[in-house]
Amino acid sequence: MLKMKAYLDTSVISALFDERTPERQNLTKAAWDILDSYDVYISELVLDELSAAPSRLVEEFQRILVGFSPTSILMMHCI
Repeated sequence: MLKMKAYLDTSVISALFDERTPERQNLTKAAWDILDSYDVYISELVLDELSAAPSRLVEEFQRILVGFSPTSILMMHCI
C-alpha cells in the first residue's frame, strides 16, 4: 500500500517546542507520533530556517530530524 506524503515546513517542526501555544504543541506532538505512516519530506530551505533559531532549539531540531533527508524543491517564478 502506498503511503500518503507529508511535507514538514518550519512552523510544524518549531511547534513541537513552542510552549506558548500548548494546544498547538500537543496537536503537533500527536501528529509527529504517526509520521512513520507517511512518506515525509523536508526541504533544505526548512533546514536553513531552523538553523537560524537559538542554539538550544537548533540542538532539539537536529535531534528530532535525525534520519530525515532533505528534498530538493524547484521554485518557479511567474512573470
